[in-house]
Amino acid sequence: MPLNVSLDIAASKMLHAIEHNTPSKDRRIGEFFDLANKKSLQGPALVSYYSQLKKIGKSMTIAEKAGLAEDIFLRSQKSEGLKKSSDTFVSELQKKYPKSLYDRISLASHGCVVSDNVKPQSSWKKFLVSLSKFVREA
Repeated sequence: MPLNVSLDIAASKMLHAIEHNTPSKDRRIGEFFDLANKKSLQGPALVSYYSQLKKIGKSMTIAEKAGLAEDIFLRSQKSEGLKKSSDTFVSELQKKYPKSLYDRISLASHGCVVSDNVKPQSSWKKFLVSLSKFVREA
């Protein structure tokens, strides 16, 4: 199975478990981080995460999406096993993309990049990414 498909599946399972508050939330978060860390695919994992978030996000508000991301972070910091995996994930992302990490997150979060291809950028998406960068640097 191609790695981007594996990452998409892991991200989908993780987000589904968190959204529906299943008992397997922590395990699914750990599986996602472990898969990304084991294969050193933190960048593609980030894209898979945002791609899957957009897929389930049709019925969710922006606040609910932010709540999912916050839940992943908070759970990762509470659980010792998850904390190590999430800290590795974040530190590797920062090492690989020291200057462009936030630009990459912005592109992925606005749907300009999805796990299986790069979408053509509309003027509106370019504007949103530029605005995100301007606000971040201000």
